[in-house]
Amino acid sequence: MKQTISILVENQAGVLNRITGLFSRRAFNIDSLAVGVTDDPTISRITIIVDSGNSVVEQVEKQLNKLVDVIKVRTLEENNLIGRELMILKVNANNKTRQDIMTICEIMGAKVDDISPSSMTMELSDTPERLDTFQSMMRPFSILEVARTGVIAVQKGALLLNIDSQAPNAAAREFLASGGLGWIPSVLRPEYTWGDSRFDFYLEHGGRRCLAEVKGVTLEEDGTALFPDAPTLRGIKHLEGLSRAAAQGFACCVLFVVQFSPAAAFAPNRRTHPAFADALRAARDAGVRVLAYDCAVTPESMVLRAPVPVTGL
Repeated sequence: MKQTISILVENQAGVLNRITGLFSRRAFNIDSLAVGVTDDPTISRITIIVDSGNSVVEQVEKQLNKLVDVIKVRTLEENNLIGRELMILKVNANNKTRQDIMTICEIMGAKVDDISPSSMTMELSDTPERLDTFQSMMRPFSILEVARTGVIAVQKGALLLNIDSQAPNAAAREFLASGGLGWIPSVLRPEYTWGDSRFDFYLEHGGRRCLAEVKGVTLEEDGTALFPDAPTLRGIKHLEGLSRAAAQGFACCVLFVVQFSPAAAFAPNRRTHPAFADALRAARDAGVRVLAYDCAVTPESMVLRAPVPVTGL
C-alpha cells in the first residue's frame, strides 16, 4: 500500500541525508521523493512516497519526529490530498506524426515546450497515473528522454474529498431513483446509447423520456467546484449529444456530482478548457438542465447532499 508522507524540515545541509538514511537503515524502499522550499525560505517540504503498511509508516513517523531538524511530519490520506508530479518528455517527431502527437497533448492537457524538425518536447503536471497514461501513449512515437520530478502533495484543507471515479454514478443512480429530478422514474437504465453517444442513464416517467449524463467533480478553488480538471473532448461530445436529444423531445440533464462538501458554487473550468464551457452554455440554451450537487462524504460512502448554484454560463 502506497503512503504519502509530508515532512517540514529546517532548510539546512545534511537534513535530507539524515532522513533518507533513516529509511535505508530500516530497508524501507522510497518510491518517490521531492524536496522544495516553502513560503518560508528557512523551511523545506519533503514529500516521500513509500510502499508499506500503516503500522510501518507509524514507526517511521515516530523516528522522523525524533530528528532535531524535523519540524512536522504528517501522513496524508489518499482521499484528502492534492498530489501532482511534473514530467518532461521528448519524442521523435516528423511531418507525418507531429499532428497525432499534438492531438494527444490536447486531450491529456500537456504543454509543448520545444519543437524541432526531428523531435518534440512536452511537459505535463498531473497525477502519477495520468503521467503513466501519457507516457504509454507516446511510446509508439519513440521516446528519446523522460524526466519526472516525483510527487509533491499537500492536504486538501478541511474537506474530505472522494476520488473514486465510480462513486459519482453510484450516488447519482440513488439520487435519480429516489426522485431527485422531481419525479420517480418507472424505468432507470444505465449506460444507454442514443445516436453516436453513450449516456450514463436513460429514464422514463409518464411517457416522458430522459437522458442524464453524470460528471464527477474533484477540483476546488476558493470554495467553487470546477469541471473539468483537464481538457475533455469526450465531455463536449456528450453535451452536444444531449443538445441533439433535447431537440428530438428528450428531457435531458447533465449532473455535476461535487465529490466533497460544502461547495459555494459550481462553474465550468474555462481556464482549463474554454471549449467545454462554451459547449455547456450551448447545451443549457438548447434546453439541457445543468444541475450540480455537493456530497456528504465519509471514508465508506458518498451521497448527494444539497444543490449547488451553477455559475459562469
